[in-house]
Amino acid sequence: MNIIKYILVVLLISLVTACGTPKLDTSTDETIETSAQNIMSELSIEDQERFKKSLVGIYTIGALSSMGSNKSADEIQSSVNAKLNGKTAEEIFKLAEEISQKMKSK
Repeated sequence: MNIIKYILVVLLISLVTACGTPKLDTSTDETIETSAQNIMSELSIEDQERFKKSLVGIYTIGALSSMGSNKSADEIQSSVNAKLNGKTAEEIFKLAEEISQKMKSK
C-alpha cells in the first residue's frame, strides 16, 4: 500500500510541475511562435506589448552587437535563441531590462 501512495505522490508532483508558467521554446521558428503565443495568452494586453517589444529588442541588440564579426545571421539568431530558450515572460522582461541598463551605461 505504501508503494502505491508513493507512486501517486510522485505522479501528482509531476503533473503539478508540468502545468507551470509557460516558457519560450526556441528550438525551431515554429516552436518560438507557438510558445510565444502561449506565453502571451496569459499576459495582459499591456504586458503582451511589453513582451513583443522585449523580444524584438533582445534580437535587435543581439544582431547589432555581432556586427563586424564573422558570424552568419543563423549563428547570431542561434546565439540569441540560446539566451532566450526556457525563459518565462518575467525572465525575458528582466533580460531586456538588463540589456537596456547596460546600453545606457555605455
